[in-house]
Amino acid sequence: MLVAPIATHSRRGATARLGLVTLGLLAVAIPVGGVYSLWAHQHELRTWWDIRGPACPAPRHSWREIVLSRQPHSFQYGGAEFAHPFGAADCTSVPDGPFITRKAYYACQFTGPIMVSVTQGGRTVLFEPGPGRHATVSLRGGKVGCVVGGWNQP
Repeated sequence: MLVAPIATHSRRGATARLGLVTLGLLAVAIPVGGVYSLWAHQHELRTWWDIRGPACPAPRHSWREIVLSRQPHSFQYGGAEFAHPFGAADCTSVPDGPFITRKAYYACQFTGPIMVSVTQGGRTVLFEPGPGRHATVSLRGGKVGCVVGGWNQP
């Protein structure tokens, strides 16, 4: 008795196709999700730090009149030195552009500083937002800007 060999064909079943499709979708979805996550983070920073308000007034008092004998809080950030006699500061680098970018400007929000001193490139600028008022200082394009206002401004 002769037995004919059985022809075997390897056919991909539905499970194998599903696995390949899933693998292909993951290969596309993971990078797209990462790009979206980066864009969303940068968009949130731009939105969160877009603090608007009137320009900080020029100082009416001297630094010594405000500070008296107290040592001001001072720190360096973004290539500038900041000093303020009262309150706290929160700083970040904010993406500078509508899409994903490496360009950024620097911004610091102060809670009740009364006066803020910013020294950048050997030049010192003073702002006097006044008592109990928040101030947001930005360093953008080599210029120092300040607005009265912040997140929890009463």
